Amino acid sequence: MRKISEIRPDTSLLSVVACLESGKTVKPVSKPQEALTLLLKFYLFVSDDFITRVASAMGVSVEKLTTMLDKLYELRVKRQEELRQLKGQLHVQYYRCVAYQKQLEALPTGVAQWEIMRDRLERAHSHYNNIRQRFADIKQTTSQQYIAEFMDIQLPNIPVSSPLSEAQ
Repeated sequence: MRKISEIRPDTSLLSVVACLESGKTVKPVSKPQEALTLLLKFYLFVSDDFITRVASAMGVSVEKLTTMLDKLYELRVKRQEELRQLKGQLHVQYYRCVAYQKQLEALPTGVAQWEIMRDRLERAHSHYNNIRQRFADIKQTTSQQYIAEFMDIQLPNIPVSSPLSEAQ
């Protein structure tokens, strides 16, 4: 499967949009899977009217297309909730680090309690960095991999040393 950015406008959903806007009759899309991928990638910007107009050109029933978009929306709401909770954990861990730092500064060095507090601070800071990295790794937009998993399609695995990865 090609990347969505590589889909030519004359074979994709964009040609259907152009036909609908100009009033021309809509012919079936030559590559409906690519058009469906494009539609699902931008599901937040698709109206019900657009779905009914495009479904016939893609060869998909309106009900099935609507069901797919609703399922994607539900998954997005769940993912946004997970991101919100992770962001809350990040804030809590940050303030825990600040509190440990203040407690550590208040203790005299060389005391056993100072060593214990330093270890707590190091663990808390490590935990904070792990949460921050997890939060940074989560894509907050609909990726091609996300759509492929949703459609149960296997994307090709591109090795790190391939020319495609170097071009990006």
